[in-house]
Amino acid sequence: MIGDYINTLGNHKALIIDIRENLGGSDRYWKGIVSKLIKDDIKVNGYRIYRNNSEIIKKYTDTKNIKLRPIKNLPMNVKNNAPEETLQKFSDFENTLYDIKANHNLEFKGNIYLIVDEKVYSSSEAFAIFCKETKFATLIGQTTGGDGGVIEPVLFDLKNSGLIVRMSSCMYLNKDGMCDEEFKTTPDFKIEDCKRTSDFKDDNCIKKVLDIENII
Repeated sequence: MIGDYINTLGNHKALIIDIRENLGGSDRYWKGIVSKLIKDDIKVNGYRIYRNNSEIIKKYTDTKNIKLRPIKNLPMNVKNNAPEETLQKFSDFENTLYDIKANHNLEFKGNIYLIVDEKVYSSSEAFAIFCKETKFATLIGQTTGGDGGVIEPVLFDLKNSGLIVRMSSCMYLNKDGMCDEEFKTTPDFKIEDCKRTSDFKDDNCIKKVLDIENII
């Protein structure tokens, strides 16, 4: 359905993708959309860091067959920019890669805008990270909620009470070593009141795009 819609955009000047209040789900969805809107393949790399000296985390990474390397082997630029806890409290890291194949029959040549707010989180945040790093889209709205680029949380039970605990399995660093959970993603154009409205005429984010594109 989305692919059919994209095929109708050949003569359009711009495309707005609105992910406000999207708390995440699966990277597969946004990667599928991106693949239909690019003419050249795009690759984005980063790093997930783990406290693999923890019995719980080690069991998790072993079960998932995650290929880990010692934290000391991170590139120097990543070490310099990463939080100080990276080398002090984390033991291992994993290389990550978003490798998205292009649609060579794409007819749309306009600009793409991604509208975000403080509730954009997890996999939707990964989409925001991707757009900002690759310039696939111009970001409009508020600073996001962060926590993109990671994988499923760890679940384990407390021996005495039997309560199930859910916690993060890792932390994501971009290619430069910046921690997304700490800095999140800052839009290219900040909008103070970026609440979605039922009427585009009152939506400040939509109005900003129309202004940039000189569309009345």
